[in-house]
Amino acid sequence: MPNSDNDKTLALAGLFQATSLVQQLARHGHADEQVFAASVRSIFKLQVDNVADVFGGPSGVMDGLRAVRNRMSGRIEHGDIEAARYSLALMQLQSKVQTSKWRQEALQEGIGLAAQQSPASELPDSDHTREIEADTLEKLADVYSKVISSMSPRIIVQGDQQHLSNSVVVNKVRCGLLAGLRAAYLWHQLGGRRWHILFQRSTYASKADSLLAGITM
Repeated sequence: MPNSDNDKTLALAGLFQATSLVQQLARHGHADEQVFAASVRSIFKLQVDNVADVFGGPSGVMDGLRAVRNRMSGRIEHGDIEAARYSLALMQLQSKVQTSKWRQEALQEGIGLAAQQSPASELPDSDHTREIEADTLEKLADVYSKVISSMSPRIIVQGDQQHLSNSVVVNKVRCGLLAGLRAAYLWHQLGGRRWHILFQRSTYASKADSLLAGITM
């Protein structure tokens, strides 16, 4: 798989988009369904030839690319610090998953079963505008809960308790975290490292801007 700066920027955008969705769900109980669907479907795409295919093309992480461009340019928006904290925690978790064979196998098995048991419309090659069915979200959320939730650092999601006590929202939050973990793994696989976020900010901002400019709606 290629590992150009564009590819690493797309992977980082996938992470930032997923954690932004987690934040929106926890605070407001909802998020853009198409953006959420694009992020969740990336979980299933474990065998791909290029990074863009993981997200259904750059348009699948358009919100994430905006986040990369803004944060790497120093344009911090309300809530960015909280979402960045989730992103950092997921980077740390993915590095620990890499050293745990049973967790890797459990994730692959659980995600594989969720894919097999999902309707055809929920599989990776389906129409990206379709919402993810609740049954699929529940299965993926269960994978996150059983394999990742007990790991350190534990991610404590902040938000409105009314939403965080709603099982549907909780499932979506866990799916968002799983999508973020998948993106963090991809970013690391491509050579991305945490120190890059400090010392290669201008590169990521520039690549994100170029990728956004190339998206046709």
